[in-house]
Amino acid sequence: MYEASLLRSFNIYIVENLSHSIISLIIVIAALSIFGIRQPASRIKFLLVPVILPAMAAPLYYLISPDRFGLPVLDVDDWLNIEAFIERSTYAVHASYIFTFIILTVASFVLFKGIVSLAAVVWLPRRYPCVSSNQHPQIYYILDRVLKIAHTKRPLILLYPGHDILCCAFGFRQPYLLVSKGALESLSDDDLEAVVAHEVGHIQRWDSWLGFIVLTFRNIFFFNPVVLLLCSPILKNAELAADELALSFGPNRLSYVESLVRISRIWSGFSVKNSSVTCHFIRGRAALKSRVLYALEENPMVTYPKTNWIFSGTLVILIIGLFFIC
Repeated sequence: MYEASLLRSFNIYIVENLSHSIISLIIVIAALSIFGIRQPASRIKFLLVPVILPAMAAPLYYLISPDRFGLPVLDVDDWLNIEAFIERSTYAVHASYIFTFIILTVASFVLFKGIVSLAAVVWLPRRYPCVSSNQHPQIYYILDRVLKIAHTKRPLILLYPGHDILCCAFGFRQPYLLVSKGALESLSDDDLEAVVAHEVGHIQRWDSWLGFIVLTFRNIFFFNPVVLLLCSPILKNAELAADELALSFGPNRLSYVESLVRISRIWSGFSVKNSSVTCHFIRGRAALKSRVLYALEENPMVTYPKTNWIFSGTLVILIIGLFFIC
């Protein structure tokens, strides 16, 4: 009986969450297309809506009005009639046990994986020493120059002893900048300035928190393909937004693009796990073309419409639709 109840509850929530995610995604894509919103920071806000809002819609619906009928999207569940199919099956009881076991196993695995990833990031400052200003004064000089324009909290610089080209920002309260010995010794001043400016952009945007949100929802809603689909474009837009801020900190646009291309050529593919929570100058070569094209656009901050009212209107429509209608 317990297994059947769990199966029924999980099945209901899957239908509600997935249906709401699809509805949200369609409305968000329509808003982005109709209004031509291309600014990365704005696109991130829109793309987070189909990830976060459906998770709250069904619980709040029943919390606000517990006596109301089930959400209309449950009609989909009635159409599928999964429970009736299982009950007619010869192996219904065994299937229920197996399905429940699989659900609990997968949920436990993704939860454990998420906890380990976060613990690894929290442990990084204890694992690597601070960079000495006497041994590597150039990184401090470049960071000071960028921070004069950025006006954000100063990160602590940590040294990764390997010869890989690595520089990443992380940290929730105190920001950190992890730089490899290879990057400090082999990158030119222009390349190092581009890397530092990009990572300071991530720090100013608090992208470690964004990565934490993405990682959390991706692990909890592992059964929702919409959530899994949107995680990658959210993080890609975070890279574009950091590039946009980096260019406002002083690097020449053409020099910045040349640094991006040069470093991608010598990048070994090494990254610090978890890559959702740590922000890397190079996440992968696949997104290089879009970053170069975006960085070469003239005055990217000026060419886009103000999107606050568009976002607010879209959010209100979705809240009313998901919480009270769908």
